[in-house]
Amino acid sequence: MNRTSCRALLYLLGGALAGCAQFTTSSAERGNLQSTADAASAAYLGCLSEQADRYLGTGNDVRAIVTVAVTNCTSAREAAGRAQSELQATKYIVSEPQVEAALKSLDTQGEAAITEKVLNREVSMPAAAVPVAAPAPKATAPAVATTNAYLACMQAQGERWATVQEPATVIADSAHGRCAAQLAGNASAAELERQGRALVTGIVLDRKAQ
Repeated sequence: MNRTSCRALLYLLGGALAGCAQFTTSSAERGNLQSTADAASAAYLGCLSEQADRYLGTGNDVRAIVTVAVTNCTSAREAAGRAQSELQATKYIVSEPQVEAALKSLDTQGEAAITEKVLNREVSMPAAAVPVAAPAPKATAPAVATTNAYLACMQAQGERWATVQEPATVIADSAHGRCAAQLAGNASAAELERQGRALVTGIVLDRKAQ
């Protein structure tokens, strides 16, 4: 077989592979996957909205409320990701970029909705009124991998400063400043820092909500 024939064969194989996902999934099946993906997306956005309502009474720190809401809705976000992955796999051979784009779009929608809730609450409050805290949710102990020194340190600092009249993000910054040395040499330092900051933010907002 000469080079021209080889190139032609490879071209045909590539085209066959590119269309494989479309040919093996019927319109009805794809419609069901679309419905499942839409429902999972709605559930994730609903979770974010519910968590935002829970913490609205803690103040107007939008970033802190978003951080805790996203953390508390991790399972719903993962479910939305799985549903998107199954749907996008019927359209693309390599579907990861489309899945990530869909999740990022949901994150953006959720953050915008939370920001709107906070701003609407500010506008609706009388100028001289003292903010009335929302009904206190049942306190839940934050989930912490206590075997990790950094997360244990962040939890301790968060509980220590939870009643200080500062935004949750400021307290998270201060806690990280005291605990950062525990991350030295850890290959997962960036992810642990993210978890630690979310942990402290959750502790502070839970305390304020009470």
